[in-house]
Amino acid sequence: MNLLEFIFKWQTLIGAVLGGIFALATAFVVAITVRRREDVTSGMVVIADLAAVRIAAEALNSLAKHEKIKKKEMPLWFSDKLVSSHPKLSALFEASVARLMPLDVYLAAHLSLCPSINGLYWAICRGRHTIATSNVRITGRFCCTHKR
Repeated sequence: MNLLEFIFKWQTLIGAVLGGIFALATAFVVAITVRRREDVTSGMVVIADLAAVRIAAEALNSLAKHEKIKKKEMPLWFSDKLVSSHPKLSALFEASVARLMPLDVYLAAHLSLCPSINGLYWAICRGRHTIATSNVRITGRFCCTHKR
């Protein structure tokens, strides 16, 4: 039995095996491409959220320099203005972070702290806002621009 007779006899089986291998390889390439696209989208969400918080802080720093806010008044002024501007993390932030965590250990460590730090920050700002509004009612010497 030569090679041509062997191929002729088993061509259906050989075609099915090769077709299955190529279909599996194609599905694998498509899955990798889709996964990469979703990782890039998650990265964009994380970058946009972190950039919004960073840009709000930079804008307030430049505004403080422009308005010549004293260092003693800066923390309360800054937190009051930051609460007014509401730079919060989006609802998709934690899901996007979870998607990016397997990519890099150091990135995962930093990004896993962001929601907890942001939550702590907002708890502190709400506390300062409560103190600030109570000072307005009691002493009348404090001005708070945040509206509930």
